[in-house]
Amino acid sequence: MDKRADWVARRERYALEHGWPGGDYARHLEENEAHPVPDAPFDPNWEMLHGGL
Repeated sequence: MDKRADWVARRERYALEHGWPGGDYARHLEENEAHPVPDAPFDPNWEMLHGGL
């Protein structure tokens, strides 16, 4: 979770300085796709896309 928190913080700093293509909604989608919350409900589609199944 610490690795995700650090990554999210870097993304937020970038968004504050430079804006984010697609706005905050697009940034949140990218955060959740690149570093999903570890205890999130099991999502077979995400697992298949990322080699987990």
